[in-house]
Amino acid sequence: MEAVTQGVGRMVSQLGKLLGVIMVGLVAGLSAVGLGTKALVLVPAMAVGFVLIMTPYSPLFAIVAAIPVNVEIAGPITVIRLAIVYAVFAAFLQGMKGQAPKMYLPLPEGGVPLCFFIWIFFATVAVSEGELVNRLGGFLIHGIVFFFVLMYVDTLDRFRKVMLTLVIVGLVQVALVVGESRFGIVVVGGFQAELAAQSDEEVRAIGTSAHPIFLASFFQIVMVFGVFLMVTTRYPLMRIIMLASVAMFLFAWYNTWSRSSWIGMAAMIGLTMMVWSKGTRVLAVIGGGLVFVLLATHDFSMSAVIRTIDSLAAVQRGSVRAGVSESTQSFSWRTENWSAAVSIWASSPVFGVGIDRVHTFMLDHLPPGALGHRFVPAAVPHNMFLQVLAEAGLPALLLFIWIWITAIIATLRAWSVRILRPYAFAILVVLGGQFTTFLFNPIPREIWFSLAMALVLGRMAKQHLATQNADPTTGEKA
Repeated sequence: MEAVTQGVGRMVSQLGKLLGVIMVGLVAGLSAVGLGTKALVLVPAMAVGFVLIMTPYSPLFAIVAAIPVNVEIAGPITVIRLAIVYAVFAAFLQGMKGQAPKMYLPLPEGGVPLCFFIWIFFATVAVSEGELVNRLGGFLIHGIVFFFVLMYVDTLDRFRKVMLTLVIVGLVQVALVVGESRFGIVVVGGFQAELAAQSDEEVRAIGTSAHPIFLASFFQIVMVFGVFLMVTTRYPLMRIIMLASVAMFLFAWYNTWSRSSWIGMAAMIGLTMMVWSKGTRVLAVIGGGLVFVLLATHDFSMSAVIRTIDSLAAVQRGSVRAGVSESTQSFSWRTENWSAAVSIWASSPVFGVGIDRVHTFMLDHLPPGALGHRFVPAAVPHNMFLQVLAEAGLPALLLFIWIWITAIIATLRAWSVRILRPYAFAILVVLGGQFTTFLFNPIPREIWFSLAMALVLGRMAKQHLATQNADPTTGEKA
């Protein structure tokens, strides 16, 4: 009888596996019909997600890996939204089973950012007319990225694994860039597909981002992380892999042809040289002097400097290949955009005009004689601080500035702790590059990731200093 029972059990088990295979096949087939080539990535990713759902801290890495992915699957369903649903569900289960910390509000580090996002919500509700979910969706994603990183990056080992995760994602983006720029293969469509349809020449790479500028910002981050991992690893093979990765990131970053990112890259290099050694500090000072001379010979006019850069043959060829306007036109467009953003804010100084509504007011607030907007009639403010000011008012801007100041202070606090200093160095360089780049562009998700990582370091520094100051016999502070 026992043998019969065991035989029936084995048969049921095999039948269950067969049905599982059939169901996976059906899902894959239907997905391929409905989603096309996206199903080739989506279905395996969902299968991996189910396998990892009870793996501790998998929600954190799912959110981090999805940061540069702005791909629509079907209608309102996007990759990042699926990742968020998975992350929240998995984090809840893991917290209930004690496999990872339960979701919580990380205070005091998260206090000001929470006030910022709450103000964004109420300001948009106060002034907007309908479609609140669509308007607030982007900032909701930014908040979730920020708080997941702040909650779950709780050790240096995890901090390092987050860096490595983004480097791996960066290599995937490199493969997409190579496909786009060298072979004309467009996997996810979107902005890049539109450009490719307009010209047979090579065009700006976009990967899975919403715009080449955002992909360039992402490569700025992973280049720093790749160098950090290369310098701090004990394994020669890892050093070689990271060196090769950084070279590929640099190639892919160049193919985005994001000129505002060039400024961010210059800031990152300058910061690195100022901190690395006395010799590089001298070189940085010399470089700053040369920049001053360049400005002086152009009557301290940024437009004149940009015209000189535009006249370089290599820059002209790159601009034609990328299908973008001349740098002087782009800079003129931005200055008009900034002026209009301030004027829009002045019309509603407390609440702003609401998330994703600035473009509807832009043309009425352009300065007299505006010419740049004949190329792009209206757009969100291309300065992260002016974007916050125009969309959510002065209180939101003050909170946003406070977050930045707190993040920089947290990074400098981590700098004072020897074991944290290399991490603080990396994050400080990332923040410097992003701060500079997004003085010329709207806010991306990557900003909130970097700010959260800085605050994590500050928290670790406080914990380390508190441990050092505690009485070794009682554990109490001396």
